[in-house]
Amino acid sequence: MKREGEQDFKNFFAELRGCTIFLYADPKHDSYSEKVHLQNLKAITLDKPGMRSSSLVYILSLQNEEIHLKIDSQEAGEEWRGFITTVAYLEIPQDLQLLPGQMVRIQDVLEQEIQRINASHASEYRDPLSFPQTIPDEAYEDVVIQMPPCFSTVSREEAEMMLEDHPEYGSIILRPATDGINYAVTIRQLFDRNSVIKHYRVRSQDRSFVIELNSPVTVSNLYDVVQYFLTETSHRLKPFVQPQNYDSLIGRTA
Repeated sequence: MKREGEQDFKNFFAELRGCTIFLYADPKHDSYSEKVHLQNLKAITLDKPGMRSSSLVYILSLQNEEIHLKIDSQEAGEEWRGFITTVAYLEIPQDLQLLPGQMVRIQDVLEQEIQRINASHASEYRDPLSFPQTIPDEAYEDVVIQMPPCFSTVSREEAEMMLEDHPEYGSIILRPATDGINYAVTIRQLFDRNSVIKHYRVRSQDRSFVIELNSPVTVSNLYDVVQYFLTETSHRLKPFVQPQNYDSLIGRTA
């Protein structure tokens, strides 16, 4: 992220909560470093749209400032544009190029945002003189949009190929499931110098995720899904991360 007057981008992990982006220097930290309110978003535009690059820079034109967000993945950038525009304008852009599962998540966020606004308005109608101009951040439940660095919007076959062709990048990929709603984990393990590819289904359930094993394992977020596999294999598995491909990182320019 870069604000007006700043020369360099600062690295953050981003979380969308209600109509506010919270930025964390470390995803394990409970306290955010900065936040960006989207209630007064005038426009979101792509900086240098004709330029070919693995990353995207979006310009957020707010009421009193402009903020540049650099997202180090074309796919993650498109998804973030969808989320930002949806919560700011309470409608889903018609020109999004996303997978069905990603569109379902955006629709879920839209419905939650409308419910929260309606609930807040209903409670304030009792005292019209105290109607708030903005909704407090604390009124929202967390809507976590963060994805682990090893998340990739690829098919089962593409994940297998990535792991076989580039073992130096890692051995575990989190990806959308074929139903476009849930998730799957693809891993590559070595046994007696032979590689074995395995796939595991991860089911979304309320605000948690269930790893469908013989004894199902429930965790609270997708980071914990990946961490479970790392722990169970004594960290012999490594997250598959290609250079400059961090889906949830708003990063620094080269």
